[in-house]
Amino acid sequence: LSALLVLSLILLLERGCCQEADLRFNFASADLGARVLSANPEAKGAHQVLFSDRDKYLLIPCIAARKWFVVELSDEVRMAAFALANYEFYSSGVAQLTLLGSTAYPCVPERGCMWQMLGNFHVEPTMDLQEFALKTPVIVRYLKVLLVSFHGRQPYCTMSVFRVYGSNYLDDFTNDPTQQQTFTSSHSEASAPPEQLNDLGASRPPSSIQGESKPGSGSFSVGSTSGALLESIPPSELLSLRTVEHSGGSGGSEASAH
Repeated sequence: LSALLVLSLILLLERGCCQEADLRFNFASADLGARVLSANPEAKGAHQVLFSDRDKYLLIPCIAARKWFVVELSDEVRMAAFALANYEFYSSGVAQLTLLGSTAYPCVPERGCMWQMLGNFHVEPTMDLQEFALKTPVIVRYLKVLLVSFHGRQPYCTMSVFRVYGSNYLDDFTNDPTQQQTFTSSHSEASAPPEQLNDLGASRPPSSIQGESKPGSGSFSVGSTSGALLESIPPSELLSLRTVEHSGGSGGSEASAH
């Protein structure tokens, strides 16, 4: 019996079950109501990144010109961090991504909406869950993930997990009245005149889309938008991006790209 117990523990460790124990609330969990609203036409199984099944994943041909997906979180939240992982051996994992946030979708000028740039992030070529913390929490409901580049030269680019951590700002406001001032300033920061930013890319309806820890060593950069990112976004779709502070970065700057 003891030998069987030891063997079971070894198998659990090999599968990463114990390493991924995380009691934080994941606002990007499909089990809690999060969903993928749109993705680039070549993407298959984009919604799989919101589940905990390690054997299912987002699959995109690496030759696709633009790779992205939009997530509707389970609630409008004060986002503090996000995490991602790629568990597939014979595929290319994301190397650089850009994260955009919004409180409305579709994010178009007619709705007084702009995508807010949350940062450029570098992902290490490992199979560990890698986490990225925002220095300044931001209120969002929708996230657009732009997959700028990938590691390796496999024909398919994949992502297995995408998680979002933070707090329900309404709960914060109810439990602590002092949060009112913070909420007001944060919500103002997440808004801007619609003429500043157009919607980044046309979206597909959900019906056309086919188809969860140990932090890794991921890093990120803030400031002006990189050349690689600019090349991945048509100039006609991008008017300006506002950068939000992150831990370890220069923070607090604003960048414009045309």
